[in-house]
Amino acid sequence: IGNTVGELMVGNVNSYMLITYFGGHAVRVNKRGEETYLTMVTTKTDFDAIKDSSNDLLRFARFIKKNKINWDDIILNIK
Repeated sequence: IGNTVGELMVGNVNSYMLITYFGGHAVRVNKRGEETYLTMVTTKTDFDAIKDSSNDLLRFARFIKKNKINWDDIILNIK
């Protein structure tokens, strides 16, 4: 299996946190009408590096607390 690619609506905090927790990152901004979406990619390598040690709810809660979301910064930093 290669990369996993999908779109995420800006503002969907829960999905964004879960995807980034498992090594995903935004690669593109897409606007459709008034909605803004991010194309998110998780590589097999990134996922494999975290999957075995990430099956821990407390670790995920700490990740969420440590990684506050600023959608404007996220969109500006996409290369």
